[in-house]
Amino acid sequence: MIVYTSKKGGGYLVKTEAISQSGILPQTVILIDPSKTYQTHWGFGASFTESAAAVLRDAGEQITAEAVAALFSREGNGYTLGRLHINSCDFSSPCRMYLAEHDETLASFDLSYDKNLIVPLVKAAERACGNLFLTAAPWSPPAFMKDNRSMLRGGKLLKKYYPLWAEYLAAYVGEMQKCGVKIGAINVQNEPEALQPWESCLYTASEEGEMIKELACALKARGLDTKIAAVDHNRDILVNRAVQLFADAEVRSLVWGLAYHWYGCARHTNLAQIHALYPEKRLYLSECCVEYALKETEGDAEELLWRHGERYGREIIEDFNNYSEGWIDFNMALDAQGGPNHVGNYCEAPLMFDGEKLRYLPSYYFIGHFSRFIRPKAVRLFTACGEDGLYATAYRNQDGSIVAAVQNEGGERAVNLRVGTRNHALTLPARSIQTFVL
Repeated sequence: MIVYTSKKGGGYLVKTEAISQSGILPQTVILIDPSKTYQTHWGFGASFTESAAAVLRDAGEQITAEAVAALFSREGNGYTLGRLHINSCDFSSPCRMYLAEHDETLASFDLSYDKNLIVPLVKAAERACGNLFLTAAPWSPPAFMKDNRSMLRGGKLLKKYYPLWAEYLAAYVGEMQKCGVKIGAINVQNEPEALQPWESCLYTASEEGEMIKELACALKARGLDTKIAAVDHNRDILVNRAVQLFADAEVRSLVWGLAYHWYGCARHTNLAQIHALYPEKRLYLSECCVEYALKETEGDAEELLWRHGERYGREIIEDFNNYSEGWIDFNMALDAQGGPNHVGNYCEAPLMFDGEKLRYLPSYYFIGHFSRFIRPKAVRLFTACGEDGLYATAYRNQDGSIVAAVQNEGGERAVNLRVGTRNHALTLPARSIQTFVL
């Protein structure tokens, strides 16, 4: 059994051979039953935001190549998923769209900016991983289509523009496809219940359902097979909104998957409830990030960064144990300030560029403890551990290997890792995450 260990103050993804201790087995048991299987794993990924693309472009070809390899290659974190924003978002230039103002004909529709800045990064990632599935979502329609006449601060899409906005989204998918970027799935709105100071737009569940129908027609008219996902908001509203959406049988038939975010709510069991109600829908996290720890004026910044890494590990484990199939982090990389961001909403990315080199934050390695070893099409195995501060999940890859990720947020502790009938008496380091490959 090979073990990869990252521990606070003690290195990252350090590879060793796990040696089971002799004598009486520890009372703490992490139980894995390979005979009981659950969902199939889809993959990990990150978002190709304008900010990330601009940071890497300005950093130069060598840094860009390093970042792409670190995230998407098999020697790195092995990502196979990606997310794009349609029009601008908070991590981009202010209020950017693909039209001349108030062009209701879409004659001026132009993706040149994205083609020059973002598309080359997407293609580099695809070359690195070999098979990249892309999702996309808008933060806001153009201002002239909304009742508040602004892409910022919420507002609603005017009913008369539903068909035109659907055509706009389908045009985006079609133009991206022409330049060799296949959009596998699209949402009609990022965070449809959030009124934000940056780009945002509010939809009720019934309004989202209406837009889904319009979008399905627009995609079909262009001969595009892009799938449609729904919700794209936090776990707390996921169940109620899905139930409202799918009360319309046509909407349920059109929706391929349900996307969610991790902000403001850690009720992972909501995901299991969604799976129980709609087991045919792909369920995946489409966005997560944290505020940049180095902005803090008090406390130990390195401790805060480690805690952020622990949050990634803990939430990945809890989500996967509740039927999540995939995990798409937010910005691929950001600058030393946690941007650029046109509304001052600075955040962390697993890779931060300090002006000279990439800085790899603990979150990068915590994600890697899963993404490097749990490969697409792996199946989740029954896993149980009963102690506070101890988290575990396990998968079986297509090659038959079993991967167990174990996070210990407390002091050093002895455990019995029981896989089927095999017992492994092990010592988990304090404040650590370990991946065991059997």
